[in-house]
Amino acid sequence: YSTDINLPSSTLEKPLHNELMIMEDDTSSLYLNDCTFQMSHTGLRLTKGRMFIDDNVIIKNDETYTFSYLTTQTSFHLGDYLYDVAWSLDGRYLAIAGENGTQDLMIYEWNGLILTITDSKNSANYFVGVSWSPDGKYLAVGGDNGTEDLIVYGWDGSSLTSLDTKNYGFYIKSVDWSSDGKYLAVGGDNGTEDLIVYGWDGSSLISLDTENHVHCVRDVSWSPDGRYLAIGIYNGNENLIIYEWNGSSLSKLIIVSLTNFSNVVWSPDGKYLTVVIYGGLIIYEWDGLSLTELATKNPINVFFDVLWSFDGKYLAVIGNNDNQDVIIYNVNYLTENYAPSYKNGFIIGDSSKGLEYDLDVFILGGSNLDMRGTVFYDDV
Repeated sequence: YSTDINLPSSTLEKPLHNELMIMEDDTSSLYLNDCTFQMSHTGLRLTKGRMFIDDNVIIKNDETYTFSYLTTQTSFHLGDYLYDVAWSLDGRYLAIAGENGTQDLMIYEWNGLILTITDSKNSANYFVGVSWSPDGKYLAVGGDNGTEDLIVYGWDGSSLTSLDTKNYGFYIKSVDWSSDGKYLAVGGDNGTEDLIVYGWDGSSLISLDTENHVHCVRDVSWSPDGRYLAIGIYNGNENLIIYEWNGSSLSKLIIVSLTNFSNVVWSPDGKYLTVVIYGGLIIYEWDGLSLTELATKNPINVFFDVLWSFDGKYLAVIGNNDNQDVIIYNVNYLTENYAPSYKNGFIIGDSSKGLEYDLDVFILGGSNLDMRGTVFYDDV
């Protein structure tokens, strides 16, 4: 158990990869009792408070899970044209946007086997983009809807309530919340502002930055740490662009040329980028600088969108695919071992910041601590 341990309050703090768990002050405690403490491949640094080791404890980060293959879990026929899909953070609800009579926006409850309709909304023409906020309180939806192309709804677990709207221009193709829920990225066809990043204060949207891509921005997707924004566009050879976000503006990092691009989405751990093209889908590995292709899947007809569940166990794919408009895949992984370096190991304290940033470690009587790897220490 632990007390006063938090994630960084904002991506504006630009935390290092190994500072994603923060001990708030000297009274913070992390108690490990007869367990394995498995870190991500980026490592972990703790700098304040106390850590207690009791009974048999293993601390390691020499094991990672690598994508292997996909298997079909189930499939459904839910409407005419389904364009976008979004899982709620708890994996309980699936929001689907499309052009489907009086149900252009549909909220389904998912129990692991079947989908049950919970609420729906109608658009003047159609909805194309939908995204849940990280806390599950808000649902953003965009499309061609008269003067309300962009709508942010409040969600109480059973019904939707409109909170704010924006007149985008021609039409919206995609919306996506950042991991802290403070920003909403919107892409579409809007003259000189095809990509817009809004700030969100819980009740209203404020435009922060815009980008012009000449052609329509087909899809937008924030990385889980909020540092990167991947977009797909109809713009010659610039079909896939990854931007870096600093809290106020975007800077271009990488450009990829693809054929018949449709959608793009990050995996929950940010290691993989899934791209939907009209011929199927591609899964890339992302290392912060480049993309490496890992796998492809081909549908019967056309895929329009894909989304990972937040636990990384499922991929939900929708489109115009005969009686399989919605396909949910199981994601299978292989376990790999590797030798971590100092920078991505388990680091206790930070002597460069002073004695107050050295974590106290208590190895209690009768306990057994198994540290797998090389141990480094400094003069403090």
